[in-house]
Parts: sequence; structure tokens; C-alpha cells
Amino acid sequence: MVAGTIGYVAPEYGQTWQATTKGDVYSFGVLAMELATGRRAVDGGEESLVEWAWRVVGRGRLGRALPVSVMGSGLVGGAEEMSEVLRIGVKCTAEAPYARPNMKEVLEMLIGIYYSRGYGIIV
Repeated sequence: MVAGTIGYVAPEYGQTWQATTKGDVYSFGVLAMELATGRRAVDGGEESLVEWAWRVVGRGRLGRALPVSVMGSGLVGGAEEMSEVLRIGVKCTAEAPYARPNMKEVLEMLIGIYYSRGYGIIV
């Protein structure tokens, strides 16, 4: 029996039934997408958040990807950063486990977002 929450479980887990670090990266990617968009991993619609993000990012429509609720919450100044977090989520949810970054690489990408905005040193 596969254990995990629908929407967060990596596709290969249903075939191998083995937890892996690349599966953890996939789950983190879904969480990053949720944080960046304000959407749920599975909301009962026709496509999951992962499918939606891959479609939107793949078509280059990322400027319109962040929902109105996020844009209207006073976070407009952070829209560029949230777009980058969404892109990281897409990388983390690559279909093939070998194509996903490891968590060290994910951390480096997140730190890169922080420094690219000139926030200074992380304490």
C-alpha cells in the first residue's frame, strides 16, 4: 500500500513503493508551488497544481500565474520572487527523478533569490 498525501507523492513512488530523497524533493516542489501561488496541490479541479504549473511555466505565461489573491495581498513587490519560487517548484517536480535537483541545489537557488534582491547576509 502506498502511503502519502495525494498531490505531494512523486509519480515513481506508486511504482517502486520506496521513499527516496528525490521523492522528497518532489514533495518540497509541490509545497513551494503552493506557497508561490496560494493554490492547493489538489483542489478537485481537472488538473493538479503540478500539471497547472508545468503548463503555465512551459508556455511562458508566468507573469499571469500568480493568483489575484496573492497579488492583491500587498505582496506585489514580491511577485518576481514568488515567480522564481514557482520555477524552483517546477524543477523539483520533474517527471524523472534524475532530472530533479537535490536539496542542496534547491537551497542554493533559494539563497540566490534572496541575494538577487539585495537583502544582504542571511543570519
